[in-house]
Amino acid sequence: MFCKSCGKQIDDDSVFCSHCGTKQSANVNEVSATTEKVVANPQTVNVNLSFGSIKPKKAQTEKIENEKYDLTYEREIETVFAGIGSLVLSIGLANFISENPQWLWLMLFFRIFASAWIVKIAERQNRDTVSWSIFTFLLPSIALIVIGFSKKLKTKPNEVVVSNSEE
Repeated sequence: MFCKSCGKQIDDDSVFCSHCGTKQSANVNEVSATTEKVVANPQTVNVNLSFGSIKPKKAQTEKIENEKYDLTYEREIETVFAGIGSLVLSIGLANFISENPQWLWLMLFFRIFASAWIVKIAERQNRDTVSWSIFTFLLPSIALIVIGFSKKLKTKPNEVVVSNSEE
């Protein structure tokens, strides 16, 4: 039989392992029956003992980006500048607009204009247009900045790609 701790071969009637000193099971038949069960039903257990988040290797990250994003797409940088400009302008004019409520119509027009602009960009980037239009209407300046830095997806998130394997 084999030691249950170090795995080296020992006499069948040994109570202790002659190599590592570990006490063996008293019933030899019990040990061999357990060994047969393990061999008959092998199972793989993956154990991760790392702390914190697991970061993929650089090559894996590049492969994911190559599969998910269209790397030939140029980002919409002009929207970033428009978003930053509108954010600065809205902060600077906040006191003026609060004293003159007729300017709220201009703010509403800007939100609608920005939503239409971002919906077109979201379509080009294969992104969900409804959620982007809602996000833009609520926070137009931030939405312009975020979508300007976004990469184009190769396919829409809910779109199923069917490949024709017949050639």
